[in-house]
Amino acid sequence: MMIAESTGSGRHARISVCIPHYNRMLHLLESLRSFAVQTYRDFEVVISDDNSTDERVDQVLAYLRQSDLRFRYWRSATNLGYDGNLRNAIDISSGDYILLMGNDDRLSTPDVMAAVASILARYPNAGAVVTNYRELASGRVFRRAGSTRCIGSGPFIAGDYFRNYSFVSGIVLRGDLARSASSNVVDGSEMYQMYLGTRLVAGGRDLIEFDSVCVDKDIEIEGEEVDSYRRKGGRDLAKARILPMRHLLRVVWAGLSPATGPVIGRKVSASAARQLYSYTFPFWGVEYRRTKSWVFAANVLLGVRPSVVTASTPLGIVQKAGLWLRYLVTCGASLLVPIRAFDALRPSLYRMAKR
Repeated sequence: MMIAESTGSGRHARISVCIPHYNRMLHLLESLRSFAVQTYRDFEVVISDDNSTDERVDQVLAYLRQSDLRFRYWRSATNLGYDGNLRNAIDISSGDYILLMGNDDRLSTPDVMAAVASILARYPNAGAVVTNYRELASGRVFRRAGSTRCIGSGPFIAGDYFRNYSFVSGIVLRGDLARSASSNVVDGSEMYQMYLGTRLVAGGRDLIEFDSVCVDKDIEIEGEEVDSYRRKGGRDLAKARILPMRHLLRVVWAGLSPATGPVIGRKVSASAARQLYSYTFPFWGVEYRRTKSWVFAANVLLGVRPSVVTASTPLGIVQKAGLWLRYLVTCGASLLVPIRAFDALRPSLYRMAKR
């Protein structure tokens, strides 16, 4: 249900900023302030509130009404979950392009929207644009884009770069195509943006890298705590950990399948699976050792064994056997390599993963 919108919200916008939102009202306020000071103004802010229990929504609405922002604030009567909530924000948007943002992230400078608009004008066939971001607490910059360039399009490009959509903020998608691809097929994965980016690029739209730090990640507000894998408990030694990351290959396949035949689909899916077992899953094994416990990490990795991850993708017996070998070697290493050694190697490993 739409509970508030600005008087100018009916005007067509070049860019829709889509924010899936749940609680974190004060963080959302800080995020919105970074949009209110943008030098480029041809955009709207679309917030999809997933039935928040935070009673401070009036503060957000009061700020939106007194700001110069075009906005729509939609609130669900039930909890949709992350994927459904992001899908809803996109579906009710109207822009030619969509900039995705988390509700506890902000734009890094007042010129970000102008820079994004310039990139979109420069690459009219863009289906997805990925930008860089900075972690506010540490100051560390994460470079999804090593340079500003057109990577290309098609299933193989989509399969090589799907991991760049893992962090939602700062991703730009072609609006009409994202809305027409609306689907609940990957609900529960918490990676709806990965499905859309993969689908648009596999279908023939270009993937663009924009080498600019556009987003400041993880706003911190005194007295307010945001859920994080770093803060949660989780030392229950007897309980297996089944996390949404087990759906990642299914997400990639859902994005690829409308644009590929079975042969190419299997090749690209196998390549995507090798990336997951070489980089993504081992990384999280180390991270959960660091923040939880060795047993917790082992249970997480057990939950992403190949028989689970490949269950709904059309991989052959030989391909699955190769994944089992990779799983045993790389995930085993993530449980045994000293964390200090991993931290020392981390910059080199990150550069290798980005190639």
